Amino acid sequence: MKTIILSADDFGRSHERNMAIDYAFKNGLIKSAALLVNSDFSDEAVKMAHEGGYINNLHCHLNLVSGAMSGNAYPLNSEFLTCSAFCENGEFKQKGPYDFAGRNSLKYAQLIFLELESQYKKFIELTGNKGNNSHIDFHLYYNLNFLVAYAIRKLVKKYNIKTVRYYGEHQKLLGKKMNLRLFLIKLLSVFKTKVAKSSRVDYYLNKKELFKDDEYIELFVHPNYVDGKLIDDTVSIFGNGPKLLTEHYDLIKNDGQIISWNDLNH
Repeated sequence: MKTIILSADDFGRSHERNMAIDYAFKNGLIKSAALLVNSDFSDEAVKMAHEGGYINNLHCHLNLVSGAMSGNAYPLNSEFLTCSAFCENGEFKQKGPYDFAGRNSLKYAQLIFLELESQYKKFIELTGNKGNNSHIDFHLYYNLNFLVAYAIRKLVKKYNIKTVRYYGEHQKLLGKKMNLRLFLIKLLSVFKTKVAKSSRVDYYLNKKELFKDDEYIELFVHPNYVDGKLIDDTVSIFGNGPKLLTEHYDLIKNDGQIISWNDLNH
């Protein structure tokens, strides 16, 4: 039987998302959540997790962008913050992972590492060292940039991180041209770690044959309240509209054992 790690992204992004993820945890619709530590609503998310008894199933969601992907998120490291290549007016310049293209200096890679390390340390501080410190993840396609991959590899090695998110969707979405680059980035970013392919639920449901040989996979959701309904607002590559979170759960619950990242690492 396949093992499915069912995890929610962007805990701490907004009050509505926090409320939705809190409900999903309490009602068994998710098993893990990725905490943004540099957002306006990070403290609220941690308070909910403590009160809800699921603080040990939170892990660090590394973040280097602002705007639609992260809400109001800010740099934490002073050296990174003062680098005009990445920051402006106290905020991230990047709106998405591809905005890192063209910056190939190891000096930049070191600055990215310092920012990621600051976020990892902030995660430990916010959770009182009770969260899942052995897993990290990041927004879609972060590890397609060599600088970010290098910084992640360094973070993994320094803190003995056991698991890192890797998007299995890449292999089919980006074509043959990306195969060598993906292979190299995978080696960089998962130094001595386990890797689980990660996929949005609708992609998994439409492409199950691509996952048939995987022992374990991560399916991620973005719980949110819209017009009073609890939905998974993850963008669909098939043009499907948002689904009720309960509907997505019902469609995968019989496909394998559903666990958390914390369960996998212990």
